[in-house]
Amino acid sequence: MLLSHLDRCPRTTDVDQVREHLGPMATRERFDRVQELRDEMGGIPVDWSARSLLEGTQDAMRVMAARHPELSRASIRKLGNYFSYGWR
Repeated sequence: MLLSHLDRCPRTTDVDQVREHLGPMATRERFDRVQELRDEMGGIPVDWSARSLLEGTQDAMRVMAARHPELSRASIRKLGNYFSYGWR
């Protein structure tokens, strides 16, 4: 499960700091993939003048689920949590 520890992952690009939180299984490839998904979700346009934080997050989660059917519901939720935390 690629995003199983995203909620405990620090908001950083420092691989060593992330590896400290995720353990030795956090390879550079996995880290890069999580970063790509976080960046992609963060780039989803939301009309914040018409959407609440919850609505915008749900919209972004739907977009990511459609783009990435390989991701589990739990992974999409974790991305949503990260997304909403960044916009609050």
